[in-house]
Amino acid sequence: MKNFHFKKVKYDWKFGLLGAAFAFGIFLRVYHFSDWLFFKQDQARDAFIVLQAYQKGPGFLPLLGARAGGTDLLLGPVYYYFQYLAVLLVHNIHPTTFAMPDLFFGVLSVPLFYLFSKKYFSRGWSLFLASALALCFFAIEYSRFAWNCNSLPFFTILYFCALLNVSDPENKRPVFWTITAGLSLAIATQLHFVAFLGLPAITIFFFFLKSPAGGGYSYWQKFIFWLKNKDATTARPKGQDSEKISNTKLVVVFVSSVIFVYLPWILNDLLASWRNTKALFAAINIKTSRGSLLVDIILGFQNFTNNWLTILSGYVPKINSFLPQTLVCLAFILPGLFINIYFLKKETNPNKKNFLLLSLLWFVIYLIVFLPIGDQLRPRYILAILMLPMIYLGYIFVYLSRKMNRGRIIIPILAALVILGNLWGTYLWFGQIKEAQVSQDPLTTRTFIFKSEDGVVLRHLSQAAEYIKETCGAREIRFITLPDYFKPMDYMLRYNNAGIESPGVKNPNGICYYAIAHSKSGLDKIRQNINDNFSVVSQRKFAVIAVFQIEPSSENTTDKGFYNITDNETNQEAHAINHSWNDLGDLGKK
Repeated sequence: MKNFHFKKVKYDWKFGLLGAAFAFGIFLRVYHFSDWLFFKQDQARDAFIVLQAYQKGPGFLPLLGARAGGTDLLLGPVYYYFQYLAVLLVHNIHPTTFAMPDLFFGVLSVPLFYLFSKKYFSRGWSLFLASALALCFFAIEYSRFAWNCNSLPFFTILYFCALLNVSDPENKRPVFWTITAGLSLAIATQLHFVAFLGLPAITIFFFFLKSPAGGGYSYWQKFIFWLKNKDATTARPKGQDSEKISNTKLVVVFVSSVIFVYLPWILNDLLASWRNTKALFAAINIKTSRGSLLVDIILGFQNFTNNWLTILSGYVPKINSFLPQTLVCLAFILPGLFINIYFLKKETNPNKKNFLLLSLLWFVIYLIVFLPIGDQLRPRYILAILMLPMIYLGYIFVYLSRKMNRGRIIIPILAALVILGNLWGTYLWFGQIKEAQVSQDPLTTRTFIFKSEDGVVLRHLSQAAEYIKETCGAREIRFITLPDYFKPMDYMLRYNNAGIESPGVKNPNGICYYAIAHSKSGLDKIRQNINDNFSVVSQRKFAVIAVFQIEPSSENTTDKGFYNITDNETNQEAHAINHSWNDLGDLGKK
């Protein structure tokens, strides 16, 4: 009998740590995912739009997406299409379904970031950076609910990976990576307005400044040559060997990929006389003209450094906390930037040099984009550069390991602070959400993603909707509430099949009236005169949410201001998005 010899496989503890961090990162993203889901106005609005397409057919999908905040510009519709595919896959219209794409891309961003980091860093450093992303409090918070900007980090890194691969002369699949670059760029620029401004600018400067393989000549020279010789594939500059240049076919493939994703936008503008494209230029002017430049720069610096600190440490500073802002700038941002420039000058490997150039452009271009909108720079804008603080931290670690003997002591300490700080920050955040399940006035300081936060999550809305359905029975439901709760409560009542009738059909069983408010403020903030016109029959509190069953004080009492869920809210939302695929029949009439 033959002797079988098994080759001993060497275990790499670094991969084991990444595997553990990745698994724990997934756990932190799905822990109480449904109960603790944020379901606000924007999320309910998007759910209504996708719900209509699911119930009536894909022709009701919009040709444009969500509105860029503070402008008349509508972004591309790709985010709605992701949500529509999620609903088709699971055949479920629960609010968690609409958040599945963001959860999915949030998880996938970790291994993708590892592959991206390996283009410059060693395997060990790349594993650490990917582990830091997996456990990053900032990234975890934005992976746990639905919003059009939440998947931006994934598609930004995917685009940068494709960009570097297209630029690699050893790349054996240029067409594949060119298509990937075009698709990911088009998707990323439809997820947030800052990506629409930043990524094309990064691309242009990257190809004009990037390092050609083996020395060669600049890409500006290549571009001029290509204009004169579009059918040529090689050039022989003076004193250089023949070098392959960008093929016209790849340019056509890239542009076609971008146009394919932007086709709904183009079709909508053909129907609407290019109204949205005109709104794009108006939006740029609106975003850059608010407030004074000095104020914007100061606020931009504060917001930029605050979020940089949150990404690295899990700590959420106050907007006017000058000391931590200065420290993070002096200890992490400026050193990372200077080391980035230093490594770029010293690096001789063209592919690594291109990585360093790309990270430098990533920082500089977005800083230029952020400064004019400093007073509007919300945390979601920082999603465009979510991985950059980690990359700059990686540069600092590499520099310390090369230049300082004591770097071996400093690096593990800083690395531990990054990981443990983010874990502690996530733990505190979960604690606040858990407190909001029992307290009427919980702390919400760690939910930094919204302008104002009251602790309300999907569990509260679900409990309120179930209570209303139980107490109202077969009667028609009308309710009044704060603006933040209108659409979310409407959606949850529809989901629970509570009091839904055909529009225009009077319910013979009568009407139930409800007021829904925050438990702490009660009815005060809903309407000043509600207590005079209506009397409270019963009330029920679900921690931060209070539901009051009320009835008119007299037969002459009007219910103006009340919301009737038999209203055709779905159609109202669809019309707000302009055109759908069903409207393309009107294109030939123009």
